[in-house]
Amino acid sequence: MTEVKSRLKKLKELGDFVFIDEKKYEIDYNEVISALSLFKDKDSLPLDSLDEIVKNYLVKSNLLFADPLNNLIKPQYPPRLTSHQKGLKIG
Repeated sequence: MTEVKSRLKKLKELGDFVFIDEKKYEIDYNEVISALSLFKDKDSLPLDSLDEIVKNYLVKSNLLFADPLNNLIKPQYPPRLTSHQKGLKIG
């Protein structure tokens, strides 16, 4: 099972949360799937194209990389794009 599938399975079955400015936010599995699906045909997206909670979760989970210098968010490693696409099939 890939890292992506494992993390998504855990999120779906157990839920998860992220802290932003010391406030706890629950992570919605469907919102994470929707965010990852945006990368199906793209290598990167503008930083502001994702919900802040989901974006923070995916970056802190090392699934996405935020590049503030270029104002982009993209998969952590280019080979992971395929993993993201495969991981979406578990939903």
